[in-house]
Amino acid sequence: MRGLNLDNKILVYTMGKVVSTSIRSSLNKLGRETMNAHTLNPDINNAIEKGFSRESKYVEQPLLDHHKYVYKYIKDNPEIKWKIISLVRDPVARNISTFFQVIDRLLPTYKNEPLITLKKSFMKGIDHEKVLNWQDFELKELTGIDVYSVPFDKKKGYQTYKLGNFEVLLIKYEKLNECVSNAMREFLDIEHFKLDYSNFSENKEYSKDYTFFKEMAKLGNTYLNKSYQSKYIKHFYTDVEIEQFRKRWHYEN
Repeated sequence: MRGLNLDNKILVYTMGKVVSTSIRSSLNKLGRETMNAHTLNPDINNAIEKGFSRESKYVEQPLLDHHKYVYKYIKDNPEIKWKIISLVRDPVARNISTFFQVIDRLLPTYKNEPLITLKKSFMKGIDHEKVLNWQDFELKELTGIDVYSVPFDKKKGYQTYKLGNFEVLLIKYEKLNECVSNAMREFLDIEHFKLDYSNFSENKEYSKDYTFFKEMAKLGNTYLNKSYQSKYIKHFYTDVEIEQFRKRWHYEN
C-alpha cells in the first residue's frame, strides 16, 4: 500500500441503514480493522437511554454502551488520526429501511397487519428527521467538520474533508456501486475494493414485507416535503435525483 499512515484508525461512522455493516465487513476481510458507530453525540445517547427518544423503543443497551466506549476512546486519545467513512442516502428510503430493521419491536404482529397499520406504525415509530440532521448533530459535533460549508460533487458521488486529526470520506449511497472502488483507492489506498452485500435488507427475514411496503405504501406530500425540501437533500442530490425519489414513493396530493 502506497504511503498510507498505518497509525490512522478507521471509523465507519454513519446513520443506520446505509450499508455501514457491509462496508466494515468488506474492510475487515481485507485485513483492515475498523471501529463503527451510528450515534456518538452523548446528549442523543443519553436521551435514548433515559427514554426521551423514539429510538428508546428499539435501541438496546449493548449498542448504547458500545457508542459510549467509542466516544470515550476518541476523546481520550486526541493524538490518534482518524479516517472516517460515512454515507448519505435518500431519507425516505433510509427511514423505511430503518423501520423494517426494528419492526419486530415496534409492531410484533406486522406479518398479519394490513398496509394501513404498517403505515401508521412507520409514521409513529421512528425518528424521521434524524437522517436530515445527522451531519450536524453527529459528524460536525464530533469532528468539527461542516460538510455543508463545501460544495458536494453530486455527479462523482463522494467527497473528502479534513480538519485536525479527522479525515472524512462521505459517499452517496445511490452512487456506491459506481464510485466505491475509486473512493476507497483514493482514501485508504485499497485497490479493487468490493462491497459485501450480505447485510442488505433484501436478504433479511422481513424482506417480502419490506418489498411490499416499498411498492405499495403511498406517502403524502406533507411527509415527503420535509425530506425533499430540506437542506440535507438539496446539498447532496440533484434536482433530477430528488424528483426521481418523489416518483418512487408514488406520492399523493
